Amino acid sequence: MKTILRLASVSMLGLLSAACIADPAWDPEGEPIDEVEEIDEAGEALVCSSIGSTVVTHSCNHTTAGPFGSVTASASQSFTNASPNVSETHKWWTVTLPGSGSSFQGTVKFRYGFTDDYVIFLKDPNVSVTVLDSLGATVTKTYDIAVSGCGNITRAIGVTLTANATYRFTLSDTTASQQLLIERQNGCNAID
Repeated sequence: MKTILRLASVSMLGLLSAACIADPAWDPEGEPIDEVEEIDEAGEALVCSSIGSTVVTHSCNHTTAGPFGSVTASASQSFTNASPNVSETHKWWTVTLPGSGSSFQGTVKFRYGFTDDYVIFLKDPNVSVTVLDSLGATVTKTYDIAVSGCGNITRAIGVTLTANATYRFTLSDTTASQQLLIERQNGCNAID
């Protein structure tokens, strides 16, 4: 995750209020640092072994207070329409998968305006999730972990996604109704 705070910048009007900078950063020799960065090494994705309580609480609130959305997934992974999609973060989605008996599978699209790390929260701990890029290649999950502290969220999957690229999430399970929430991450205990 790349979070960058730039100090001593010039605003659009050429003014910078001292009140906007509470505590400037200092290097070990006592000199102010113009740029403070919390980043992983270039090209490294955020890897979480657990999700912090701040994120779980925030995300869990979406499962009961919304906003809510629902969509019926496509039976085809290669559908050409923009929908069905789950392209809104901070929304508790109910996704209905096509199928019958105990075999259900469907695909939805996701497209967002930021290159960043994202977490897909799931209610069903057993649903299989595959993330495909715009060329159909599988996106590597940076983590796939159990979540505690929220009855409606049992699992979190991390992925690094590129701005304005269309991704496909294929879900497979023995039940047709799946619920998920997508959040843009800012560390293992923070979201944007």
